[in-house]
Amino acid sequence: MPSSVDESWDIIVDWLGRHTRSGSALFAPPAPQETIRDAEAALGTALPDDLVAWWRRADGQSGAGGLLPPIYTPYSVERALDSRDTWLTAWNEARQASSPAMPRKARRSTRCL
Repeated sequence: MPSSVDESWDIIVDWLGRHTRSGSALFAPPAPQETIRDAEAALGTALPDDLVAWWRRADGQSGAGGLLPPIYTPYSVERALDSRDTWLTAWNEARQASSPAMPRKARRSTRCL
């Protein structure tokens, strides 16, 4: 059994290369270190090692092809930050709608993961 993110993705990329037409072309190039550092700065904390290892390998999925299992598309750093902002906004709006007495908080301007 693989013990690291890189070992696991080596197995996945090898399998995709043998069983699909697009193989490793499904993955975007690695995320720049500065982009990962910017995400950590926006969060105010270090990202999990496994996530950093993934983004150092590929900054999400490229192109329109799908990975297995369907609908589980690996996000880029930017898309993950955007998705988190969207979910936090939706959660806060739902929470405020269910508790009208709660004061509305301003949305944070920093991007978070």
